[in-house]
Amino acid sequence: MLDSFRKKQHNFLYSILLFATVAVMAFYGVGQMNKDSGGGAAAWVNGEAIPAREFVQELEYRKDQYRNMLGAQYDEKLLETFQVPQRTLEEMVQYKLLAQQAHKLDFRVPDNELVDHIKSIPYFQKDGVFDAAMYSKLPNRGLEEQRQRERLLLVRMQTYLVDRVKLTPRELRDAYTLRETKVDVDYAKIDFNELANQQKPSSAAVAEFLKKTPESELKGHYDSHRGDYVEKAAVNLRQIRVGVPFQAKADVKATAKKKIEAIAKEVNAKTFASVAKKESDDEYAKNGGSVGWVSRGTLEPPLEQAIEKLTPGTVSAPVETTFGYYLLMVDGKRPEKTKDFADVKSSIAQTLLMERNKREFTDRTKAAFEKQLAEGKPLDAELKKLKIDVKKTGPFSLGQGFIPNVGQAETLADAIAELTKEHPLPKKLAFHQGNYYYLKLRSVEAPKATEFAKSSETLEKTLSTQVESALLGKWMERLRKSSTINVEAQFQSKVPPMPGGEHS
Repeated sequence: MLDSFRKKQHNFLYSILLFATVAVMAFYGVGQMNKDSGGGAAAWVNGEAIPAREFVQELEYRKDQYRNMLGAQYDEKLLETFQVPQRTLEEMVQYKLLAQQAHKLDFRVPDNELVDHIKSIPYFQKDGVFDAAMYSKLPNRGLEEQRQRERLLLVRMQTYLVDRVKLTPRELRDAYTLRETKVDVDYAKIDFNELANQQKPSSAAVAEFLKKTPESELKGHYDSHRGDYVEKAAVNLRQIRVGVPFQAKADVKATAKKKIEAIAKEVNAKTFASVAKKESDDEYAKNGGSVGWVSRGTLEPPLEQAIEKLTPGTVSAPVETTFGYYLLMVDGKRPEKTKDFADVKSSIAQTLLMERNKREFTDRTKAAFEKQLAEGKPLDAELKKLKIDVKKTGPFSLGQGFIPNVGQAETLADAIAELTKEHPLPKKLAFHQGNYYYLKLRSVEAPKATEFAKSSETLEKTLSTQVESALLGKWMERLRKSSTINVEAQFQSKVPPMPGGEHS
């Protein structure tokens, strides 16, 4: 019963999304607009420019907002970290798409409606009344009015779409039943790869496999995984470190720098170990600064560059990094080397045998589990032998699609929806995010029919909101796929690709 409700809900949502989206797109289409010939463009949307100057103005507006919110903590680097420039342009592209469609639908926002809307915004009010003097001092007031007009257009577009969504009493009742029914489930995550890794072959099994396997197969694995058999260049490293706290003040850095420079004047190859024990402030001090063999390319660039210039037995000049100041000495260097096939043939045989055993173990164990489930027998005892815990979700609403302690898992929710008191076990294991799950229904409690009338109005609003959000998102996705979007603005970090459209 719950299964049919979930399927009805999915089919219902999909049908109205598809109908509304296709109807709008088919009737109005997406045409090319005349290109804006004035000035540079940050992006082009269906041939219409988003002028670079507007993008810069919008970005400065966003920066002002962040400055006001963060105060002394404001940092331009923070904006780049959160990709504020990229996100700003992305939103402008979205608004441009909406504006184009609003124009095709002949939507308008009269000036008097815009004025009333702006006056109603609390930010522009003082003691609950619109403050005209404060508003007149607003920088980029024209940009703000354009932004608010676009917001109103977006509301009209959204209203246009969602007005075509009508929920029947049967759909509301089904949604109510799904939302209010509580289920309690036993579950266990089964990681077959982890279990298979515990089945390591014996040395005798590896030797037997090596005899039976053609050398060409072993050599083929070696050639296709040659990088796995490369010993990277390495150095036997010693270091003396004078640490600097993260975001330390200038005077703290200056003191640390003076200390490392003083140490550099007295240290040499013979005294490096004793000085490190006395002066270095890291965990290697007790070993005379010995770090051991370190693969090249694993340290900060300043350290790598200093090591490159060192010969064994020489001490570097002070090196500045984000963790402090260093003096380095190399006891030895080892070049990169690829292990010969003959030296790794046995380990390759072990790898291939383990891969084969993993596949066989997974197939064999999964088949045995699902055979037992098909016979209506639980797996609790078998899982206990494998030290896999069977956990309890506790009562929850299946309509949310969120499984306690697991997360958003529609495939598991669908599998649970098929379970009943008479048949509490599924016919097979459920799959979610790379792992299989064992499920067993403990209890199910359906809502009372008399309670539906009390909740129908609230439920209709909630469900309508969900449908509206999904509808608008799906419509925007299809709109993008039917549009030509070219981004010309250059950013320091990559812009996440926009769904649909063309990008430069």
